[in-house]
Amino acid sequence: LGLVDVKVCAIDETWSGLKLMVRRENRKRAVK
Repeated sequence: LGLVDVKVCAIDETWSGLKLMVRRENRKRAVK
């Protein structure tokens, strides 16, 4: 799913970074 999200956010470099950050935080929460 990460790849799909990145591709969708590939529209802008700034968005890509933001999405990646959010994804990372969500993953950490899921682990907990």
